Amino acid sequence: MGVKMFSPYLNKFTHLRTPNENTNMVKSILKTNDGKIITGIYNEGLIIYYPNNTYKQFVFPPQNIKNYSFKSVLGMINYSDKEVLMMYSDHLILFNHYTNTRKIIKNSENVDFQFYPYFVKKGKSIFFFSNDNISSFFKELDENLTIKNLFKVSNYAATCFLETDESMLIGTIKKLLIRNKKDGTIK
Repeated sequence: MGVKMFSPYLNKFTHLRTPNENTNMVKSILKTNDGKIITGIYNEGLIIYYPNNTYKQFVFPPQNIKNYSFKSVLGMINYSDKEVLMMYSDHLILFNHYTNTRKIIKNSENVDFQFYPYFVKKGKSIFFFSNDNISSFFKELDENLTIKNLFKVSNYAATCFLETDESMLIGTIKKLLIRNKKDGTIK
């Protein structure tokens, strides 16, 4: 049904949606520093809602990457003031929402991104994971837009994670895992 935003100041909701029902199933959402609302749409790319009450849809065509049976923007994070990093099926896209241009970042293991997109920005790096229905592959996107494989958690589909000084807490569908940063052991 699109996006509903609540204003505590006005004590009312604003409903953002398009006339096309296919473009209103929101999978991910992000607000930019300049007031745009960017929504990742189920199987329809993304829609940007501008502060002047207009919108524009972007569907990214195939770029010789493995799986294009689905075109959903699963998750997003502000990469810079002008760019958004997005999970899109089996790769990442760095999208400049000022110039409407994109750069495709191929996933180093060609593992599909699944249903639990999650980004953590730390310094100049962004940490995330991908799943293959059996295991989760934790990765880092560095400032040169290179994906580094960090480690793999077998037999668990990760849904989120949090870093502390000594460990990483990994939420999965079934359990909470604790990975010791010093020796890599997982409990």
